[in-house]
Amino acid sequence: MHILLAVICAIGVAAFWFYRIRDAGRASGGVIGKAQQMHGNLKRRNFRNQAAQSPIDAIDDPVVGGATAIIAIAKECESWSDETQEKLLEALLEVGEKGLVEEAIIYGDWATEQFTSQTDVLRRLAPLVASMLDQRQCEKLMDIVERVVPTSSDNKSARQSALTVLRQKLGLLVDYAID
Repeated sequence: MHILLAVICAIGVAAFWFYRIRDAGRASGGVIGKAQQMHGNLKRRNFRNQAAQSPIDAIDDPVVGGATAIIAIAKECESWSDETQEKLLEALLEVGEKGLVEEAIIYGDWATEQFTSQTDVLRRLAPLVASMLDQRQCEKLMDIVERVVPTSSDNKSARQSALTVLRQKLGLLVDYAID
Protein backbone atom coordinates (compact mmCIF):
# COMPACT_ATOMS: atom_id res chain seq x y z
CA MET A 1 0.00 0.00 0.00
CA HIS A 2 2.79 2.37 0.82
CA ILE A 3 4.18 1.82 -2.74
CA LEU A 4 0.83 2.78 -4.25
CA LEU A 5 0.74 5.90 -2.08
CA ALA A 6 4.29 6.82 -3.17
CA VAL A 7 3.35 6.43 -6.87
CA ILE A 8 0.24 8.61 -6.41
CA CYS A 9 2.32 11.27 -4.61
CA ALA A 10 4.93 11.18 -7.39
CA ILE A 11 2.19 11.60 -10.03
CA GLY A 12 0.71 14.48 -8.02
CA VAL A 13 4.09 16.22 -7.65
CA ALA A 14 4.80 15.74 -11.37
CA ALA A 15 1.37 17.16 -12.29
CA PHE A 16 1.89 20.13 -9.96
CA TRP A 17 5.28 21.01 -11.51
CA PHE A 18 3.99 20.36 -15.04
CA TYR A 19 1.23 22.96 -14.60
CA ARG A 20 3.58 25.42 -12.88
CA ILE A 21 6.12 25.21 -15.76
CA ARG A 22 3.33 25.42 -18.36
CA ASP A 23 1.93 28.58 -16.73
CA ALA A 24 5.41 30.13 -16.50
CA GLY A 25 5.88 29.44 -20.23
CA ARG A 26 2.58 31.12 -21.05
CA ALA A 27 3.48 34.15 -18.94
CA SER A 28 6.90 34.50 -20.55
CA GLY A 29 5.28 34.10 -23.99
CA GLY A 30 2.97 37.01 -23.15
CA VAL A 31 5.89 39.17 -22.07
CA ILE A 32 7.83 38.29 -25.24
CA GLY A 33 4.75 39.05 -27.36
CA LYS A 34 4.38 42.49 -25.78
CA ALA A 35 8.09 43.21 -26.27
CA GLN A 36 7.83 42.25 -29.95
CA GLN A 37 4.75 44.45 -30.33
CA MET A 38 6.58 47.42 -28.77
CA HIS A 39 9.57 46.79 -31.06
CA GLY A 40 7.25 46.73 -34.09
CA ASN A 41 5.61 49.99 -33.00
CA LEU A 42 9.02 51.63 -32.62
CA LYS A 43 10.12 50.47 -36.08
CA ARG A 44 6.88 51.76 -37.66
CA ARG A 45 7.26 55.13 -35.93
CA ASN A 46 10.86 55.47 -37.13
CA PHE A 47 9.78 54.58 -40.67
CA ARG A 48 6.99 57.19 -40.58
CA ASN A 49 9.47 59.82 -39.38
CA GLN A 50 11.90 58.97 -42.18
CA ALA A 51 9.14 59.00 -44.78
CA ALA A 52 8.00 62.41 -43.57
CA GLN A 53 11.48 63.84 -43.95
CA SER A 54 12.18 65.33 -47.36
CA PRO A 55 15.31 64.26 -49.23
CA ILE A 56 16.20 67.97 -49.36
CA ASP A 57 15.97 68.30 -45.57
CA ALA A 58 18.38 65.38 -45.17
CA ILE A 59 21.20 67.20 -47.00
CA ASP A 60 23.93 68.17 -44.56
CA ASP A 61 26.93 68.66 -46.84
CA PRO A 62 27.50 71.72 -49.07
CA VAL A 63 28.90 69.61 -51.92
CA VAL A 64 25.76 67.45 -51.95
CA GLY A 65 23.58 70.56 -51.71
CA GLY A 66 25.41 72.30 -54.55
CA ALA A 67 25.32 69.20 -56.75
CA THR A 68 21.59 68.80 -56.13
CA ALA A 69 20.94 72.46 -56.99
CA ILE A 70 22.92 72.20 -60.22
CA ILE A 71 21.15 68.99 -61.20
CA ALA A 72 17.77 70.61 -60.49
CA ILE A 73 18.65 73.53 -62.77
CA ALA A 74 19.88 71.19 -65.52
CA LYS A 75 16.68 69.16 -65.30
CA GLU A 76 14.57 72.32 -65.30
CA CYS A 77 16.35 73.39 -68.49
CA GLU A 78 15.98 69.86 -69.89
CA SER A 79 19.72 69.59 -70.37
CA TRP A 80 20.58 66.88 -67.83
CA SER A 81 22.59 64.31 -69.80
CA ASP A 82 25.69 62.17 -69.47
CA GLU A 83 27.74 65.03 -70.89
CA THR A 84 26.34 67.48 -68.32
CA GLN A 85 26.96 64.93 -65.59
CA GLU A 86 30.62 64.62 -66.65
CA LYS A 87 31.00 68.42 -66.66
CA LEU A 88 29.48 68.56 -63.19
CA LEU A 89 31.82 65.84 -61.93
CA GLU A 90 34.86 67.71 -63.27
CA ALA A 91 33.68 71.05 -61.84
CA LEU A 92 32.91 69.64 -58.39
CA LEU A 93 36.27 67.89 -58.19
CA GLU A 94 37.69 71.40 -57.67
CA VAL A 95 35.90 71.59 -54.31
CA GLY A 96 35.63 67.99 -53.12
CA GLU A 97 37.22 64.57 -53.30
CA LYS A 98 36.17 62.11 -56.00
CA GLY A 99 34.22 59.69 -53.79
CA LEU A 100 32.20 62.45 -52.15
CA VAL A 101 31.51 64.18 -55.47
CA GLU A 102 30.30 60.96 -57.11
CA GLU A 103 28.01 60.23 -54.15
CA ALA A 104 26.77 63.83 -54.23
CA ILE A 105 25.80 63.53 -57.90
CA ILE A 106 24.04 60.21 -57.35
CA TYR A 107 22.15 61.56 -54.32
CA GLY A 108 21.31 64.83 -56.10
CA ASP A 109 19.93 62.97 -59.12
CA TRP A 110 17.79 60.78 -56.86
CA ALA A 111 16.61 63.67 -54.68
CA THR A 112 15.50 65.76 -57.66
CA GLU A 113 13.53 62.79 -59.00
CA GLN A 114 11.42 62.87 -55.82
CA PHE A 115 9.86 66.20 -56.86
CA THR A 116 7.59 67.04 -59.77
CA SER A 117 8.93 70.58 -60.12
CA GLN A 118 12.63 71.37 -60.10
CA THR A 119 11.80 74.97 -59.18
CA ASP A 120 10.38 73.63 -55.91
CA VAL A 121 13.67 71.82 -55.33
CA LEU A 122 15.58 75.08 -55.82
CA ARG A 123 13.24 77.09 -53.59
CA ARG A 124 13.61 74.58 -50.76
CA LEU A 125 17.27 73.74 -51.27
CA ALA A 126 18.88 77.13 -51.92
CA PRO A 127 18.32 78.57 -48.39
CA LEU A 128 19.80 75.38 -46.92
CA VAL A 129 22.84 75.63 -49.21
CA ALA A 130 23.18 79.36 -48.49
CA SER A 131 23.36 78.61 -44.75
CA MET A 132 26.28 76.21 -45.40
CA LEU A 133 28.30 78.51 -47.69
CA ASP A 134 29.90 81.93 -47.35
CA GLN A 135 29.55 84.65 -50.00
CA ARG A 136 32.65 83.58 -51.95
CA GLN A 137 31.51 79.95 -52.03
CA CYS A 138 28.04 81.01 -53.24
CA GLU A 139 29.70 82.89 -56.10
CA LYS A 140 31.78 79.79 -56.88
CA LEU A 141 28.59 77.71 -56.96
CA MET A 142 27.01 80.14 -59.43
CA ASP A 143 30.16 79.99 -61.57
CA ILE A 144 29.95 76.18 -61.63
CA VAL A 145 26.25 76.31 -62.57
CA GLU A 146 26.95 78.66 -65.46
CA ARG A 147 29.78 76.43 -66.72
CA VAL A 148 27.93 73.14 -66.35
CA VAL A 149 24.38 73.92 -67.52
CA PRO A 150 24.55 74.64 -71.25
CA THR A 151 22.62 77.48 -72.86
CA SER A 152 20.56 76.81 -75.95
CA SER A 153 17.79 78.69 -77.69
CA ASP A 154 15.28 76.17 -76.29
CA ASN A 155 16.19 76.55 -72.64
CA LYS A 156 17.41 80.14 -72.41
CA SER A 157 14.34 81.42 -70.57
CA ALA A 158 14.13 78.45 -68.18
CA ARG A 159 17.86 78.66 -67.47
CA GLN A 160 17.72 82.39 -66.75
CA SER A 161 14.70 81.94 -64.48
CA ALA A 162 16.35 79.10 -62.55
CA LEU A 163 19.61 81.05 -62.17
CA THR A 164 17.68 84.09 -60.91
CA VAL A 165 15.84 81.99 -58.33
CA LEU A 166 19.11 80.44 -57.16
CA ARG A 167 20.88 83.83 -56.97
CA GLN A 168 18.01 85.31 -54.94
CA LYS A 169 17.87 82.40 -52.53
CA LEU A 170 21.65 82.44 -52.08
CA GLY A 171 21.50 86.13 -51.21
CA LEU A 172 23.56 87.22 -54.22
CA LEU A 173 23.07 90.31 -56.34
CA VAL A 174 20.58 89.61 -59.14
CA ASP A 175 21.16 91.11 -62.57
CA TYR A 176 17.76 91.72 -64.16
CA ALA A 177 19.21 92.75 -67.55
CA ILE A 178 17.59 90.94 -70.45
CA ASP A 179 20.04 89.26 -72.83
